[in-house]
Amino acid sequence: MESKIIFNKLETPRLLLRKIIETDIDIMYHLFSEHEIMRYTGVPLIKEKNEILAFINKNEAQYKNGEKITWGIELKTTKKMIGYIGLFYINNAHAYASLGALLIKEYWNKGITTEAKKAIINFAFTKTFLNRIESQYYEKHIAIDKTNEKSGMKKEALLRENFLMEGKFRNSIMCSIIKSDFQKNKDFYNFSKNYK
Repeated sequence: MESKIIFNKLETPRLLLRKIIETDIDIMYHLFSEHEIMRYTGVPLIKEKNEILAFINKNEAQYKNGEKITWGIELKTTKKMIGYIGLFYINNAHAYASLGALLIKEYWNKGITTEAKKAIINFAFTKTFLNRIESQYYEKHIAIDKTNEKSGMKKEALLRENFLMEGKFRNSIMCSIIKSDFQKNKDFYNFSKNYK
């Protein structure tokens, strides 16, 4: 099984998914330090802006090691980075990865996360060895639930009290899309056919 995913810049009608660079420190800090954005991730808030450069460098090292691959979500009209998306916990032996994303609040409920997720799913199943993409999230996280469904992912299971969040054990939902699902509906993920 191929063990390395090669980074590609990805484009959708509204978005450019591109490499995260040092000049993105301010927006990355905004994403990772705001409680409302990070609330259901289970990831600790970043407290100091100087932690972000180390985080970006760690992302790059984890990419080189084949553990994850991440993109900045840039809005084409403004050329402004507005979010972060990636394939995490890449499992080479079993050909799966987890999909996750963060978006600045002012861009919520505009279909942007769904658009970005569809681009990543298309990339994963046409350019990499992955056979499965999954997403595990807090059961009451309605926004992720909606974007996963709109991205073509299917709910598989409710996992009882396996997330410790804000001092309480919470249930989570597991959903996924597998390559055979994608192959049955390729046009859904093909932006050149849908938007040109």
